[in-house]
Amino acid sequence: MGLILDIINNVVPRVQDRVDKGEGLKDVLREELEKEIAQSLTDQDKGKEPNKTINDILTDKVGIDNGDIYDIETGETVREL
Repeated sequence: MGLILDIINNVVPRVQDRVDKGEGLKDVLREELEKEIAQSLTDQDKGKEPNKTINDILTDKVGIDNGDIYDIETGETVREL
């Protein structure tokens, strides 16, 4: 579901319940929106691979030059990019 629908379906009822119990609308709305946005961001991150940099992918024993991956010790090309 999109964030807007999540707000309507999840946040609005929680805010209404808390306001009915006497809490202030502005503070309750802010808290509940922050919770929903944090949950949404957490849900989006699940199942995604973390972004990897070239340093995460290559070992320190190889380097890149002119589109080739080469062995630093021998200078031989290991493979092309």
